[in-house]
This record gives sequence, C-alpha cells and structure tokens, in this order.
Amino acid sequence: MNGRGRELPDNLTITGVLEELGYDERSVSVERNGQPVSASLFAELTVNDGDRVEIVKGSGDS
Repeated sequence: MNGRGRELPDNLTITGVLEELGYDERSVSVERNGQPVSASLFAELTVNDGDRVEIVKGSGDS
C-alpha cells in the first residue's frame, strides 16, 4: 500500500481497503498493480495477496 506493506483482511474490495484505511473513495485515485482503477469498479475489484495498491488523495483535500 503506497510503498509500504500492510496486513488487511482477506477478500477486500478496493472500497473495503479504502474504508479500512480511512479514505473517502470520492476523493482518491487508485492504481492496482500499476493500472488505474475506475471508481466505478472500486466495489467490484478484490485486492489479492501480493497486489500493489497505490492510493492518491485529490489535491485540495485536507
């Protein structure tokens, strides 16, 4: 997760990961394994063991 390893519950979707880490899914961009993930897929795509997930907060958010 953003360059650091994290232990998370199994079978989390991108939405679940964002909730677990305290991010508002409306204010972030996400990449999984180097590929951008459309916000419309956050609730469908599962993060698997070994996946690299990058979360970028939108500018102007505090």
